[in-house]
Amino acid sequence: MSSGSQEASEFLKRFKDSAETLKHHLQFVPHYHIFSLPEASFPGRLCMDGGTEFCAPDPDGTGPVTGEDVANEDLRQLCIWSVTARLAPEADKSATYSQQFWDYVDRFADECPSRSGSGDHILGEDCSRRVMAEVGISVDDVEKCAHDHRITILRDQIKYVAWSPLALRINGWRYSGPLDPETVLKAVCSGYVEPPVECSELLSGFAARFRWGPGTISLTTFLWTTMAMMGCMMAMFLLYRQHMTKSVRTLLREEVMLEVQTQMADYTEMSELGNQQPGVRPSLSF
Repeated sequence: MSSGSQEASEFLKRFKDSAETLKHHLQFVPHYHIFSLPEASFPGRLCMDGGTEFCAPDPDGTGPVTGEDVANEDLRQLCIWSVTARLAPEADKSATYSQQFWDYVDRFADECPSRSGSGDHILGEDCSRRVMAEVGISVDDVEKCAHDHRITILRDQIKYVAWSPLALRINGWRYSGPLDPETVLKAVCSGYVEPPVECSELLSGFAARFRWGPGTISLTTFLWTTMAMMGCMMAMFLLYRQHMTKSVRTLLREEVMLEVQTQMADYTEMSELGNQQPGVRPSLSF
């Protein structure tokens, strides 16, 4: 993925509920679209420090955000995961999980867009530092990670480069389905030898869809609302049909009256010609 990709950011936001529910049952491994360019090329501002080794896509073309900004943000997000991800303390075997990472990427997508942002509300270091402080992440720890381990972290991203900026692997296998949270969740849960109970809970009600229960829309309300909407649509259709029928009839009536008037005018003209004096010829204009 790429921190500058709106599609990737949207997927992370929508998958956050599933990740928070599965927690230490899901080993999430973030991987970012970092690439290198030939040394003789002219990368512009796609790469870090004006070099060609660590580069990222430019998300807004001629806009203010550059590929270098995206590469730096990718590094920050990798460091956020690195310094905040923890094993479950009560389990001998568990996956690493970071609530701060999911809180950060969720808020970062809203407050630091790669397009149409400005000031400290656009993808960049200032916005990143502010969001980290808001979600309780140590800015100093992240910056220390980025300073001390930048080369190792970014070279790992290049070494295991994905086939697409929106690539996804599940249990090491390439996922080729749609990047939809519910579909991805089904694929993840099918990868367990013994799916955790959280999978059943999520798949039966899926966190991003309707749930019938206290504090949410009831089934009866949903059905009545649907029926009311269908009734309104039917009424609008009937009114539109009535209006079109009336308009067509009016148009036909006007055309018939115009044709009658034309025929009457021709009849009057021929009558006048018939009353002309002998030897007088009618004129023809063309």
